[in-house]
This record gives sequence, C-alpha cells and structure tokens, in this order.
Amino acid sequence: MLKKMRFKLVGGKDKEYVRHGIEVVDRFFPVDVWTDYKDTLLGNVGSIQRGVIYLVAATFNIANPPTGCQKKLEIDDNQKLGSHKRSVVIRLEFKGYVFKIMGGCDKQGFPMKQGVLTPGCVRLLLYRGTACFRGYRRRKGERRRKSVRGCIVDQDLSVLNLVIVKKGENDLPGLIDIEKPRMRGPKRASKIRKLFNLSKEDDVRKYVNTYRRTFTTKSARIAEKKKRIAKAKEEAAEYHKLLATRLKEQRERCSESLAKRRSMLSAASKPSVAA
Repeated sequence: MLKKMRFKLVGGKDKEYVRHGIEVVDRFFPVDVWTDYKDTLLGNVGSIQRGVIYLVAATFNIANPPTGCQKKLEIDDNQKLGSHKRSVVIRLEFKGYVFKIMGGCDKQGFPMKQGVLTPGCVRLLLYRGTACFRGYRRRKGERRRKSVRGCIVDQDLSVLNLVIVKKGENDLPGLIDIEKPRMRGPKRASKIRKLFNLSKEDDVRKYVNTYRRTFTTKSARIAEKKKRIAKAKEEAAEYHKLLATRLKEQRERCSESLAKRRSMLSAASKPSVAA
C-alpha cells in the first residue's frame, strides 16, 4: 500500500508550488493537498497522461483533432448494494495512447480552471473575459465571486475532457477510423494561400468557404428591404386588379338579372292595359 504523502501549496509574491515548482496564475490561500501517489499528484489541466484511465470521473470526452471526431466514454460507478459490476479500472484498448487533459467539471457543474493548484472547489473574484465566467448582463469592470474547481484531477469529477496527443497500438472505433471534414475554413487570403499552397498570382476567391455567409453591410440590408417592399407592392397591385375584375363581373351579372326581371314585368303588364 502506498504511503499517503502531504504537500503544501503556498501562496504569496512568488506563487510557487513547493514540491514541483509549478507557477500559479491565480491568487490562492495556503491549502493542504493529500494524495495516495508516491511521486506526483494526479494530472492537472494541460498535463500529458499516458494511456491509463483511472475511474476518477463518470464520463470521458475523448477528442481526436486530426480526424475531427469525438467520443464519449461513460462509466457507471454509482452502484447499489447487491448489484453486479465489473471491476475494470484500466481500459486495455487505450494502451500506448497519450492524452492531454483539457478540462472537466464536477457533479455540481463547476468547471476546472487552469492555474488553481488545488483538487477542491474555491471561490474566486472573476471579471468578464476570464475563463469560467461568461459575464453577461454585467457592468463594465464588475467582478463577481464564482465557484470553480482547481486544475488538479480529483475523484469528485463527473466529466473529464481529453485530447489524443499520440496514437497507441489499437485503433479506437469512432475516433481513428472515421474522418470528418472541417466545414469552416480560413477567411483571410494569406491563410488560404498557406493552406492550399498557392502563390500570390493565384486566385483565392474560389477557395473561400461560403458556408452560412450572410450580408452584414448596411447597403445590402437596405437593398434586401427594397426588394421586399417592391414584391409586396407588386402582389398588392395584382390583388387589387383581380378584385376589380371580380367586382365588375358581379355588377354585370346583377345588371343582367335586373334587366331580365324588368322585361318580364313589362311583358306581364301589357295585356292588362289592352283589356
């Protein structure tokens, strides 16, 4: 059994992690971190881990940037008394893979924040533009105290985001065998030339991605509005023309029926006058 070791996080002007000498971005108070590992703590955000996945989270989101695929691996670790469960801690299909920890969140939904070297949850003063704080409907320069988790992986995490850095021995179905094309390419001309290896004399307009491209200029919006107004006027004119035709036909039918009735009445009244 590994001996439980005790490391101390010390804040201050230098903000150094005493055991490993890792710089800390955010200000924090002295915290005691306990671990069952002899040489190092559990992995933190941004660290590289070998292809051994421990049951530190219930869900793993594994992404492969070269193929553009992503796979979710769910592990049901919440079991009741009397239920059967496989005691598998290490997944053999990930042998040889190297993952990079990109982030995660706990069961309460608090995300991990880079630079906070603690496995627990802390409350930091955050402002708009920083990670883990959206800052919508806030005044300019306003700061709010928000709960975030440290960048050290802990047993309380429910979701852990991983990115494949190095491929292992086995091919993972859904990550390696499938390749999804990227729909949105670069827009800048220099980056398009660099991507397709074009010279300055080549025309880059046919390589521009027009996926969901909309007009944003004021003149385009005004032109679109004028088209809608002209179309509405044309439809209204056609409707009024058709309505006038129908009314004219109705008046003609009424006049014809009235003339017939008058002729019939006049024909019926002539014999009585002669008698």
